[in-house]
Formats: sequence, C-alpha cells, structure tokens
Amino acid sequence: LVKDFFKVNYLGFIKGHSYLRPDEIADLRKYVGVADDDLVKRYEQEFSNLIGDGNCISYATGRMGFFDLMRSIGVGENPNDEVVLLGFTCAVMVNAVNRVGAKPIFSDVDPNTFGSSLPAIEAVVSKNTRMVVAQHSFGIPCEIAPIAAFCEEKNIFLLEDCALSLGSKSHGKILGNFGNAALFSTDHTKPINTLSGGLIYTRNEDLANKLYKSKERCASLPREREEALWKRFLFEQKNCMPSRFGRVGLFDFLFAIQKKILGRRDDFLEE
Repeated sequence: LVKDFFKVNYLGFIKGHSYLRPDEIADLRKYVGVADDDLVKRYEQEFSNLIGDGNCISYATGRMGFFDLMRSIGVGENPNDEVVLLGFTCAVMVNAVNRVGAKPIFSDVDPNTFGSSLPAIEAVVSKNTRMVVAQHSFGIPCEIAPIAAFCEEKNIFLLEDCALSLGSKSHGKILGNFGNAALFSTDHTKPINTLSGGLIYTRNEDLANKLYKSKERCASLPREREEALWKRFLFEQKNCMPSRFGRVGLFDFLFAIQKKILGRRDDFLEE
C-alpha cells in the first residue's frame, strides 16, 4: 500500500472530476441537502434524450432502480420466480434479485462480446423465468436483437443492462431501446460519474408512471449521508487521477478499518 501510494497508476477505474473549477464546486455544494424536484426531472429528461424517446427514473444507485423495477412488475411475488443474469456480472445485481425474493439463474458468457447470448439464455430459461437481464459488457453490445425477439415470443420481461454502455449502438440503434426497460448506472466507475446513482429507462409509459409513483414514496437520503457522499466526491475529485490514484487504495484501506472497528457507515450506501 505504501509503495502504491507513490506509484503513477493508469489502471484505476476512471478519472475523477479534476476538471471542475473551484467556483463550479462551490455551486454544486449548494445542492447538498436540497431536494429540488425540478432539477431532478430536468436531469432525468436530459439523460433520456441521450437514449431515445422514453422516460428515465433516477435512483440513488442503479441496484435500487433494478430492485424497484422487479418489485413493480411483480417479480418475487411467487417464491419460484427466476431472473436470468449473466454469469459475469456485478454482485449487486444478484443481491437485488435475492432481496426481492426471486432466484438468480446464470447464463454463460458470449466469448465474442463478453455479454449475454441467446443460446446461453435459451439453455437456462424455464417456466419460472420472469425476467431476462441482457448485459452489454464494457460498452460492447451483446447480440441483443435475437434475445429481444426470443423474450417477446416467450412473453418474458427483458431488461438491458447498459451500466457501461451509454451511447453504444447495435445495428444503428442505441442500446436501451431493444428491451422492455434498461438499467443505467452513474456511479464513480461508469462513463458518466455522479459518484453514486442510476436510472431505469423505458418507453412503456404505464411502467414509467408506476416507477415514478414508487419513487415518490421513498424518503430522501438523510443530510448526514449526503454530507458523507459530498466528502467522498471531494476526495475523488482530488485523487482519482494517475499521479495520485495510489492514495485511493491506501485511504480506502483505512476507511475499511474504521468501518470494521468503529462501525463507520459506507459512503456508497451498501446497506
């Protein structure tokens, strides 16, 4: 860790927000603890415009959006419900399926795209399959068109996992417009970095309205959590760059010790 502290590291996640001027950071600081519904709606609309003519519903994290989507369409109401995920995916996707009361089923990885493939999905779909999550890995479109046709034929809800694929296209069509809905993430490891955050995109207005109403019932983050996220933002803004990235590993190690010994809550809403 000490050696890495002084190392120039080009293999970190992504660059932080070092481009922001002090006056821009001061403007952002004004929004900590402020619930501005109009600003959120503008953000959702502008994000939607990057994808298509559908609607975006934003959440504190992408996994929260995934959980809310499953709950809104009834996934998990039957204990036998299954959700097909790619065998190579983020643990938070599996956790959300478990938390909603369904069973995660894993499809194999396409060696050409590193994402989902129809043959692998067909091999694991059963009468209990309620949702298929087609993952586009590393910004590379999976073979989504045949997966979409298959799910439509079988009347299975198709969610595109576009967490790392904002703006990518397949056959000239922007990803996120093939399935019934799409998941986008904007946490600190994603193409658009808002430190923590995610969105569900859908062209189904009834589903969008249901998700909007569900989100309205959710409480805002407590001020203390927003302050903690703001401090983390300032930390990454200064250190998430090649010349300083070694510091991130060291400080995260120290944060982990505080979390273990002092019961310090995680900045990234793990609970």
